[in-house]
Amino acid sequence: MAIVTLTTDLGARDPYAGAIKGALLKNHPEITLVDITHQIEPFNVLQGAYVLRQAFAQFPENTIHLLLVNGYGSKEVSALVARFCSHWFVAPDNGLLPLLWEGAPAGEVYRVDPGLLELSDLKVTMPELTAAALQLAKGNDPSRFARPAAHIRELHFGMPVHGPDLLRGQIIHVDHFGNCIVNIRKEDFDRIARGRSFTVHFKRYDELHRLSSHYGSVEQGHMLCFFNTGGYLEIAINRGHAAKLLNLQVRDGVQITFDG
Repeated sequence: MAIVTLTTDLGARDPYAGAIKGALLKNHPEITLVDITHQIEPFNVLQGAYVLRQAFAQFPENTIHLLLVNGYGSKEVSALVARFCSHWFVAPDNGLLPLLWEGAPAGEVYRVDPGLLELSDLKVTMPELTAAALQLAKGNDPSRFARPAAHIRELHFGMPVHGPDLLRGQIIHVDHFGNCIVNIRKEDFDRIARGRSFTVHFKRYDELHRLSSHYGSVEQGHMLCFFNTGGYLEIAINRGHAAKLLNLQVRDGVQITFDG
């Protein structure tokens, strides 16, 4: 039985996500559908890649992950099917997949050929993506409806900046508790820090000078930062909503400077 996950920026109050799920079930009732989230900030591919990256490895191999983030409104955006870490990914060619892979090579990447798909009954957002996920769920090889992709789009905006004495990134996700996740990875921090003291700057007057191990490392109401289980820098307030209390939001810049 095929498992299909959905990660979208379609929201929860409109019919778009529900229509996609209905179309999948109507055409293949044996599918197991799992919502990862439909609350990605509209058009935010950085956030979409981060959220799915933290979740997909917990699913069985050969799970099909359908990503609908910033994939509408342009006829130039085609659909891709990719194999990565023994999972299948179906996404628009808008730079999302390379962000998800973070430089690791994908096993196979295909560009969907709409002429090889039955789309007439799929009255949903980007029907090519839904149809491709459906074909995979039915056990069909991508070569039946797609062609090998020689090149796909890559995005360079929003990527962390590395220097001998600094790391500069941005907030890519604010979770349900108001914790702010930054696209600065622990391995990059360790490589540049080399045991030196540092300052984390994220607003004009807000600074942190040490890493904590968990939320309870500081007193209630105090701010802290640490590297989360996914290896990303996180800015938080113990028992508080950091985004609201520190006036932080997705795309805000965060910089770490190292002494000496």
